[in-house]
Amino acid sequence: MTRSRYQTGSLFVRGKRKKMYVARFYEPVIASDGQTQQVRRSLVLGLVAEIGSRRDAQNRLMELLQPINLGLSKPKVVLTFREFVEEHWRLGVLPLFKRSTQVGYTPLLKLHLLPPLGSKVLSDITPSQVQALLGGFAKDGASWYTVRNVRNLLSRILRSAVEWGYLQRNPVAGAKLAPRPLGTKRRFLSAEEIRKLAAALKEPYRSMMLVAVLTGLSRGELFALRWEVIDFEKGLLHVREAVYEGTFGTPKTRNRVRRVPLSKFALEVLQRHQARALRTGPLDLVFACRNGTPIRPDNVLKRVIQPACEELKIPRIGWHAFRHTHATLLSELGEPIKVAQAILGHADIQTTLGTYTHSVPESERRAEERLAELVLDPNGPKFGKAQKVESKEPVWIQ
Repeated sequence: MTRSRYQTGSLFVRGKRKKMYVARFYEPVIASDGQTQQVRRSLVLGLVAEIGSRRDAQNRLMELLQPINLGLSKPKVVLTFREFVEEHWRLGVLPLFKRSTQVGYTPLLKLHLLPPLGSKVLSDITPSQVQALLGGFAKDGASWYTVRNVRNLLSRILRSAVEWGYLQRNPVAGAKLAPRPLGTKRRFLSAEEIRKLAAALKEPYRSMMLVAVLTGLSRGELFALRWEVIDFEKGLLHVREAVYEGTFGTPKTRNRVRRVPLSKFALEVLQRHQARALRTGPLDLVFACRNGTPIRPDNVLKRVIQPACEELKIPRIGWHAFRHTHATLLSELGEPIKVAQAILGHADIQTTLGTYTHSVPESERRAEERLAELVLDPNGPKFGKAQKVESKEPVWIQ
């Protein structure tokens, strides 16, 4: 950036009853096209009675202009928050996030950030304004998690502005949130409830539910499974993909790329399902719609699993309840939390409820076998040797 020419500015007195010194000078700014321009500014220096002589006012003005004349003052951006988001961040950064994150950020931008901040000049957003904004959301009844997500999104946007030279610092840094509320107790199923639900569900939904419980996979991982990632000989399942609204990608975190030991019961469920499946090529999905496309988990949940729960007098559950059930039953069996962390793919062990010793593959497999026995033996459904099942038209849910 070329340094602007040396300037002394100009002074004049304004007001009748309370006279004050007003300074005029040129300040470099960055326009919306990224070019540096000189913009004329007017600034009240203070009351004449307080500052004193014109020379004193001139000295105060020269102190103000010194960083500009020495080239130490970084040009401010006259880009508005809305212009930066729509013309830069939404095009350059948002597409880099996972599809689920993009979908989650869109309403936060539309409802919570663009209305109050859209017309504000980017460089005029202050930490106090950010804090007031977050506090206002809480007073208006927004949940703690919504306020947290809004703060995180705003911080990511303005962090990009800092990295690209539009801001000197991120005004969201240091913004405070109210204490996190006590979490509601997560719903999980008992072994007896799992057996009842398994007996009530028809295929392929019974197999979907059992694989979810016996492996602890998330719904995105479950419905992204392909036959090639299941090693029936070694009894291993390799988690490499996740799917969200029909879009495939990598799992949520690096730790989610993992191997999950399969108990003999889980293997039998998968083998029987494979014998019944319409498509069993290496790249075919284990659980798919009739045309081979990904299943919509919410449709299965609302049309099949939740109605079955209501009929069985089991409280309504979501897909995450099966994953939480897996972790809870492992804990009840006395397995080390490190084992559960490795199986579930948690990056932070606190997510898996504690800190224990390191796990080894043998202990992971033993844990999976014991969990399957708790769920399915001795009163659970028995599986014979997998056979090719004669064609029966299943009820497919897209």
